[in-house]
Amino acid sequence: MSRKNLETQSGDNKVALGIAAGLMLAGFLFLAVLSFRPANNGEDVAAIFPISMTLEEITSSSYQLSFTPMRTGWTDNIVIFRPREGASLDELKSIGALVVVSAIMNGGCVFLTSDSNNKA
Repeated sequence: MSRKNLETQSGDNKVALGIAAGLMLAGFLFLAVLSFRPANNGEDVAAIFPISMTLEEITSSSYQLSFTPMRTGWTDNIVIFRPREGASLDELKSIGALVVVSAIMNGGCVFLTSDSNNKA
């Protein structure tokens, strides 16, 4: 093989390696998004609120919703809610939740609790 053929083959290998790495990353991100998405079967959800909201503001604003606050996550701006019949995740977003994820994906916030469990 000539030197030119080896350089072309090496360049093709780099392109193939880049495509393979990109596909692996895309697959990983797709599965990560699926695991964060809350289920529709009444499982607990973790709502992440802005740091500027206090736990008292969060629980008082969630009083009229179809969700029952259960406990906080690692910080006071992460609250675990249990949905009641007919609950919609949009309700939590309407009171300021930035993100609503499954509370039990890979242990999630269920096991990362803070000292604020009795504040609400």
